[in-house]
Amino acid sequence: MAGIAGCPGAAPDDQNAQPDAPTADGQVTTALMLSGTVMDYFGATAVQDAMVATDGLEPPRQATSATDGKYEVEVAVGSKVFLLASKTAYRTTRNSSVDIGDMPVTQDIYVMAEQDVRNQYTAVGALPTAGTAIVIADLRRNNNMPLDGIPLTNIQLLDANNQPVATAKGPFGFNAGGSVDQAATTVTTYSGKARIAYLDVPPGTYTLAVTYLNGMNQNTTMNTSLTTAADGGTLLVAGGMGGGGGGDGGGGGAVTDPSFATHIYPKLQRAGAGGLGCANCHTLTGPAAVLKYDEAPGTVLASITARPGVINATTPADSLILKRPLYEAPPLPQDHPNATFLDVNDADYKLFLLWIEKGAKP
Repeated sequence: MAGIAGCPGAAPDDQNAQPDAPTADGQVTTALMLSGTVMDYFGATAVQDAMVATDGLEPPRQATSATDGKYEVEVAVGSKVFLLASKTAYRTTRNSSVDIGDMPVTQDIYVMAEQDVRNQYTAVGALPTAGTAIVIADLRRNNNMPLDGIPLTNIQLLDANNQPVATAKGPFGFNAGGSVDQAATTVTTYSGKARIAYLDVPPGTYTLAVTYLNGMNQNTTMNTSLTTAADGGTLLVAGGMGGGGGGDGGGGGAVTDPSFATHIYPKLQRAGAGGLGCANCHTLTGPAAVLKYDEAPGTVLASITARPGVINATTPADSLILKRPLYEAPPLPQDHPNATFLDVNDADYKLFLLWIEKGAKP
């Protein structure tokens, strides 16, 4: 994670290094194909000649959809990446993040036609405001089922100061026809999705806060980060089994005092070994061999702590093992070849942070 082009510090002297642990197939995979079909979001048809671009990789990748809407891009193993789709007469549409494990991923992405977006405004008696975005969120429970029955008053779009975005219109529910519905007062499931929309959202990074009753009949607030661009569209999944960009829980879930060997080291391993994919590059034959993660736990911990800045005990959130793989919202450049943590609400980010805050125990 803390490496490749953005690997912190200089290579330490390692004259007594032991051989790296062998991989299962003798070869390390550092990149895989992400492919799928570009679809018209409201029209549900394939879109050809759409430009597909990544956000969360450095350098970014681009592709153009074929006549049948198919696209494919090569991405680093262990990445969390956003895909943006654009075409003339469509809004540049930012799709939900995609997790890349140890196998190629097939994921359809969507692009919203300008006229369809205008129709959503018409449905609530408004016109689009230039320079703003439309946001549509698919709300899900922890078991990935639709999160419906929530009063719209329990949903807020918050700015960096944790205040509601005053100029945004919404939230609006959807009706059975797939359009925003000004009369809706609760979130209702149609066609297997419980969706809400905000209109006229200024460019920026925000938090979608959804408060609902959990399985223990207690109020729970699910926070999901999102980014918008001028005259664009943002699609996101809030909740679900993946936690999508900042779900519930904190500090690594039920773990209250993590150790390196038990909780952190396994996360640093290859995706195929159950980790976050860090060791796909941080290995003897990988592009980030300067800091190897697939050696014995004690050796890896010693290497990490010996490198200046990787662990910052004074200001844990400034530790490079956290900062380098943290997703940077545009226009900030990625200072790591791929993003591993979507934001500071990411469960794995919280686990690493808690480990450092508790003294980075072995």
